[in-house]
Amino acid sequence: MYHVLQVVLINDYQKQRFVERIIDAMFNTISGKKIAVLGFAFKKDTGDTRETPALDVCKGLLGDNARLSIYDPKVCLAGSMQHAVTVFNHMQQPHCPCLCQTCVTVALCLMCCRAIPLLRCCKRPGCVVLRLHLLVRLL
Repeated sequence: MYHVLQVVLINDYQKQRFVERIIDAMFNTISGKKIAVLGFAFKKDTGDTRETPALDVCKGLLGDNARLSIYDPKVCLAGSMQHAVTVFNHMQQPHCPCLCQTCVTVALCLMCCRAIPLLRCCKRPGCVVLRLHLLVRLL
């Protein structure tokens, strides 16, 4: 049981650290800045958003008044973004377009939460690109 608790604590720390990395990359303020979130689902080829680490990261960014635009083709098709939106509660609701190009337009930062094949075509000069590294998991 002790090891499970340690893994959970490490995962929470990694998510918070990722939020801090984004804030540092954006010159210590993200208030009012648009951040594109690519790959929101828990894992590749699924629309499941229930236990996704991206949810906690997005809540951390919204807590600092960032403007989020979330794109994941499977989540958009499955309509499961509703679960994520209800978790954000009173925070500013993120924009959830169904096209990748719409998501990244005028974004100052691209946040990649998992492997997404469209990332190469979404990059723009002068845009910060950060990837959420794999979190520790129990086998």
